[in-house]
Amino acid sequence: MVCTKWHLAIVLFLFSLTNSVVFSTELTDKAWQYINQKDFSLAKKYLEENIALHPKDTQLKFLYARTLSWSGENKVAINVFDELLTIYPNNPDFLLSKALVISRSDSPKNALPLLKTARNIAPNYKDIWQLEIKILEQDSSKQAQEQAGRLNEEFLKRFNLKAPPIIKSPKSPQSYFASIFSYDNLNNNKKCWLSEKFQVGTKRNSIVYQIDFETISRFDITDQNIEASLNSINYKNYIFSAGGGYSAKSKLFPSWSTFASVDKMINKSWGINYEFRHKSYKSVTTDLNKISFRKRIKNWEPSITNYITTINQNEITLSFGGKISYFFTDYDFIRVQYNFGNELEYQNKVRTIYNIKTFSIDGRKVFNQSWQSSITYHYHIQGKAYSKHGVVIGLQYRF
Repeated sequence: MVCTKWHLAIVLFLFSLTNSVVFSTELTDKAWQYINQKDFSLAKKYLEENIALHPKDTQLKFLYARTLSWSGENKVAINVFDELLTIYPNNPDFLLSKALVISRSDSPKNALPLLKTARNIAPNYKDIWQLEIKILEQDSSKQAQEQAGRLNEEFLKRFNLKAPPIIKSPKSPQSYFASIFSYDNLNNNKKCWLSEKFQVGTKRNSIVYQIDFETISRFDITDQNIEASLNSINYKNYIFSAGGGYSAKSKLFPSWSTFASVDKMINKSWGINYEFRHKSYKSVTTDLNKISFRKRIKNWEPSITNYITTINQNEITLSFGGKISYFFTDYDFIRVQYNFGNELEYQNKVRTIYNIKTFSIDGRKVFNQSWQSSITYHYHIQGKAYSKHGVVIGLQYRF
């Protein structure tokens, strides 16, 4: 009788395991139907509902993370992969999939430590070798090229191959051209400005030419600007940018400007940015110091910013602002921003000149690898001195 009970218990246990596996497979099969139809939103919704019912099902979470990456939500996907790797740190599929997502970012080299770990765990996993070699080959540095060559030779020997394993994919667009049109209305139609900005550059540098038109009673060119910058220099997880510009104002006087910024991700969700701008024309100099903090919470990114602007060392503007962004993907977003502050004068004593308030709403849409557009509406009020509102429309082409 005891033997019968044990047999029954074992049969029930094995049946429960088999049923669990079959049920999980059925769920993922249903999700794959949506994925194969490119209906990622429906696949995500379906997976989220079933993960809520089966929170310990790693296969559902794994497919969910991959679906997020296929739909462009790379940062959210990485968070899910991190959850899986916390439980299974030596799973080569999880390591490879996370590395694949990172390889599509602006810093693909950050995927290399993950791939090295995965290769040590699963040395016969071809996909790991191929992605690691591909990332190294895309790096133009001598050290990376030599490392790619050594790794490629080892790959050929291990898998007894004669042909190179990697066919280089076409390079993603490295250069771009942008046209940005803006319209500003000052003091309720008393004065208007139109400007057209042309920008050409690469990931590392850019040149901007801007021409402004003042429309009061006639169409007249009043301002031309040219600006050059060096962008996105990465060093130990810091991103540096710097540049300068020249403005030729036909009605007033020419001016020179310089600017620099540094950006740092403190951890996976917190970031900090500092920006400095200096402008001088005739006997007037202005300095802007701006520091902002941001936090990523799933698709939302709230941030706060402090501004300090000095004019000739005797006028200062102190302002504080906040903005919140919602990212539909890593590239498409809509953002609302509000700032307020005071412009102060301090010669013999400190006095308030203006109260300043600004509001803006903007968004960006990436259509494909080549085209993207943006639109911004902004409103600015500076005490009783003036108020203005306007629209900025941009179109960018990458090639």
